[in-house]
Amino acid sequence: MADTAAVFSEFRSGEEVAYDLRSPWRWIFSHLMRYPWLPVMALVFSVANNVGYSGLQVLIGRGFDVVRQQAGQRGALMAVAPLIAGAGLLQGIAMVARNLSFEFLAQKVERDARPELYSSLLGKSQTFHSRQKIGDIMARATNDVHYLNLMFSPGVALIMDSLLTMVVPLVMVASINPRLLLVPSVFVVFLVLTVWGYDRRHNPATDEQRRMYWPLLVYAICWGAAFVHALFLSLWSFNLFQMAHEFIGGFERGYDTEVGERGITL
Repeated sequence: MADTAAVFSEFRSGEEVAYDLRSPWRWIFSHLMRYPWLPVMALVFSVANNVGYSGLQVLIGRGFDVVRQQAGQRGALMAVAPLIAGAGLLQGIAMVARNLSFEFLAQKVERDARPELYSSLLGKSQTFHSRQKIGDIMARATNDVHYLNLMFSPGVALIMDSLLTMVVPLVMVASINPRLLLVPSVFVVFLVLTVWGYDRRHNPATDEQRRMYWPLLVYAICWGAAFVHALFLSLWSFNLFQMAHEFIGGFERGYDTEVGERGITL
């Protein structure tokens, strides 16, 4: 790539790969281009999954038409039955292959982004690190990198499947009768407006949740430390009582032993 930034440092975290840093979209695209077959497979199997599902509904409808119009003619029904089974099999296989493609892609992008981030951090000066919060660096190295995984699976997978779930049935409906597209088209328009409004209202809450990650992490660490401290005190108290019980049990009369004032007769 012509305008690709590379991180230069005396330290290396492993394999060095140059990615396009001119924009976030180009950076993501450069990661995807390391495994070009996975996005293609994910798209192909997503289309096949939705075609199989939509075709299954159409074929079942044709089966009912055969039963209603040609009652008693098993040959016509047996001609439709293998097509229904084939559509169901296609949908199942394509769904599994689609999920595997997206999951492999998500895992590989996360794996490649982690050493890239480490190389960038190793190349930073001590002044940079002294000005950063340790928790924020931890969040970037763990939480943010893992979000790349979630962005593809289930994020991109759900978005692509949702779009194809609308487009493929509309194509199937148009193949039956174009006049049937009126009601689904109106539904799609209202759906897009509803999702857009929902996303616009919840964006501030999402940004605030991301900003509060570090304070929440500190709170969780403090709460966990308090829990461990309380657990340690409980175990210590239990051991103390256990030692006292064993000591008292060593007497001939046990807890009925007369110890006198301040234990003078022991």
